Amino acid sequence: MRSYIQKRKYMLAFLACIALFVSILLGCKKDEYDNPYDSNVSASSWAPDYLEISQTSLKTVQLKWNQQDLRIDSFCIEVKRGQAEWKVIGYSGKTNPKFIDTAFIPDPGLIQSYRVHALAWKNNSTSIIKAFKATFPKPFAPYVTRVLGIKIKVYWMDNYTGEDNYKVEKKVEGGNWVLCADTIRANSTYFYDTAPELNTQILYRLSARARGIYSDTIHSNKI
Repeated sequence: MRSYIQKRKYMLAFLACIALFVSILLGCKKDEYDNPYDSNVSASSWAPDYLEISQTSLKTVQLKWNQQDLRIDSFCIEVKRGQAEWKVIGYSGKTNPKFIDTAFIPDPGLIQSYRVHALAWKNNSTSIIKAFKATFPKPFAPYVTRVLGIKIKVYWMDNYTGEDNYKVEKKVEGGNWVLCADTIRANSTYFYDTAPELNTQILYRLSARARGIYSDTIHSNKI
């Protein structure tokens, strides 16, 4: 009976050793399988995820994403603007999962898609892709007043970051819109109409421009 119990103990100990060896072996194989530097590894197993895009100014957007597996070298960032081809716009270090696109076009009608993938030696992970539409809000409503009874001052609050210039137009009662100026420098808050029409009602409107794209216009009070 003792012999049987002793043999049973030896057998259980032997099976426990085998189980431990198998678990270690499987663990090693798993690490090896997950290694981004192995070209046989699934490219999706070490890919970035949760891409977020936010517009930080009229002409810039910031991309942020997560990267669980840090056994990589860097990230590659690409953009596709409208119907154009995908284009590499930069790289980011493996500990810096974010990027700022400084060539962003603030056109609300243009879909701009971004994709990010990780690099490990000569291997590329699968990409995470997200589309984004710009916002280009109207300027704050301008207010007009007469200065010295002759000139008219159009003034407003500058509510942009990154605009190139402002445009001011006017319309005399019963007429069409006429350009006053379209190269008013960025961050300006006023414009003088030095030759306004007399004895009639005038309406002004204001818009901003960035990278050749104009915001919607907003009207002033009549004067």
